[in-house]
Amino acid sequence: MRKYFSEAKKELSKKLIEGGIKMKLNITLFGALPFRRISKTAKRQRRTHLKKTAPTVTICSNCGAVVAPHRACTKCGFYKGKEAIKVKSEEETK
Repeated sequence: MRKYFSEAKKELSKKLIEGGIKMKLNITLFGALPFRRISKTAKRQRRTHLKKTAPTVTICSNCGAVVAPHRACTKCGFYKGKEAIKVKSEEETK
């Protein structure tokens, strides 16, 4: 029974081509294509959230070094005015 349908389909397509009637394109041949073009405005509105942001930094109250927020200073070891960690000085490491 399947042969009958496939043969009938082939005959019909031959008749349509010979008769000069244009057939619709088979969309599956082209793969995934956009339905319509995206405008510049729509594209830019979509990409507004893809921007890069600068990292947030604070200044150490003890020594003035640049530190990430809510972290102890890597230079002096202080956090919120109190010594949180003991940092070896450059003279001790040598």
